[in-house]
Amino acid sequence: MIRIAPDGARLDIDLPQEFGKPDWVCVTRISGVRVQRDFHVTAVGQYQVIQKKMMPGASKRVFARKGYDVHLYEAADRSDSCLVWVGPYHEATTWFGAAAPRSELLASLINSIHFEDSENGAQVRPSVPQMSQQHGTLVAAWSEWAFLCIRPAEEAAAVLPEWRGLVRDDQEIWRSDRGLEGAEGERLAGTAYQWRYVVAGPQTVTELTFHPPGSPLRPQALSDDPDRRASAVLDGLRATWAG
Repeated sequence: MIRIAPDGARLDIDLPQEFGKPDWVCVTRISGVRVQRDFHVTAVGQYQVIQKKMMPGASKRVFARKGYDVHLYEAADRSDSCLVWVGPYHEATTWFGAAAPRSELLASLINSIHFEDSENGAQVRPSVPQMSQQHGTLVAAWSEWAFLCIRPAEEAAAVLPEWRGLVRDDQEIWRSDRGLEGAEGERLAGTAYQWRYVVAGPQTVTELTFHPPGSPLRPQALSDDPDRRASAVLDGLRATWAG
């Protein structure tokens, strides 16, 4: 499986079928003279809930570009606003947390971003790389069974435990307690649901957790042996980040 990260990097992923069908979301940050923004990339269509649920009654303006549109939404009371780059496969959203910027600032922001969509992922990069820095990029996926987050190795050192992990080929694997408390902690103790798994390879660091029974991310009818599934996913999971 191939995913294109927002910074344009190619991510080659072996994702075992035991993970389930993945839904992808990416995050990246662009900082520079003309732009200081976080962007969230998801499958196209999420923007449709902005006016329906997130900001009922919000105004909308559309700026047409070749191959995609840029939508501007602003709350009726001007307390929040966002820009959404909408392509045929993906969309990228940045929130302002305030009223929409002035027209000239909006135009500058839109022109400062290079948006390129494809079936395998959308790129959200500075139009003039020499004037900006792109960092904090991650690629995440969730399914009915689990959630994973993949970062380039050079940006993920902070999430690695200090002690040596289980060595497997060119990877190290750790598990750490998720800190579940009360009855839930007692019920899930000793199972794969208790742990957060970290898999570090030469190019990537992947964090993996499994949805316990009762999680809103997991359908109620699902029943499974969590240790068997965790072992299968960890055994087959491989990710290579080619920047």
